[in-house]
Amino acid sequence: MTAARAIVLLLVALPVYAEPSKAYLKCQRSLESDAATHIERSNKVRDKFEREFAQRILQSRASAAGSMADLETLQATAKKIRQWRGVEQARETYVEKIIRDVSALVGPDEPGFSCLDRGRLLKVYLNNLKAYEKVLDHVEKDLVQRIDLENLGTGEGLVIIAYDATQPMTYVRLNRRDTLGGNIEFAPLREGQYYRVVRAKAGNYTWDLASRDMGNFRRNYRLSRFDFGFIVEPGKINYGGTFLLDIDSNGYWSATLNDRITIALAMLEARYPELLNRYDIVNGVYPDDRFTEYYLREKQSLGEQAAH
Repeated sequence: MTAARAIVLLLVALPVYAEPSKAYLKCQRSLESDAATHIERSNKVRDKFEREFAQRILQSRASAAGSMADLETLQATAKKIRQWRGVEQARETYVEKIIRDVSALVGPDEPGFSCLDRGRLLKVYLNNLKAYEKVLDHVEKDLVQRIDLENLGTGEGLVIIAYDATQPMTYVRLNRRDTLGGNIEFAPLREGQYYRVVRAKAGNYTWDLASRDMGNFRRNYRLSRFDFGFIVEPGKINYGGTFLLDIDSNGYWSATLNDRITIALAMLEARYPELLNRYDIVNGVYPDDRFTEYYLREKQSLGEQAAH
């Protein structure tokens, strides 16, 4: 077989690809345009967040002359908040990945080709943008709450709020006994565990009320009939017990306040290590408990051994 004949046979054997249709090319341009718009809008949201995030850190240092936290500490804390909330993962999921997923839905041009419904696609992009914004909003709120801990005033202490519930709640309230004002409220709460450190005036507190919106009405779970009290001492980190609210499918509920300070200390070490090293920690539910002191002493001893 001559070389020329071999080439002719090879060309005959190769598949013949038709030029993409005008509808297909128009679809691709539309998808690329929508993807570019989604990236542009996401970038604007991200850039605004980054500016405000940096400004909050700098402003907190300018306004908190008596604060014990330096700029480096706040920046390190801010970095941990971003990691904990998954800022980079949110960017990948709600911006980069959704564009790749959309692109994969439109394959090579075929007979009967039709593009994606643009109205639905824009709605998908909008929902993803809102989800991305929500993550960034949570990060900013976490930073604001963290900065607030540096402004501990006279007669104030820090409180570890530990909460666990089987249903999402509208809000939960802790009452400061025998006073007007000074209550602690936090909301809204998804089902599961919740840990937070907040500022509070020194005094005696009790878990007072849990509330849940259920369509057109709100159900209140009054906790004042239980003895869910704890003490907040000034200038210290106080553990107020771990509140558990169990609501079954029939609406029956029960509430308990447990001593799970080991878990609370692990949370504190993971999220607020600088506070753990700065303040004494007391068990506000059982003030005479010596476990916390023993735990921290043993932990320090193990750390020193590991260092050597």
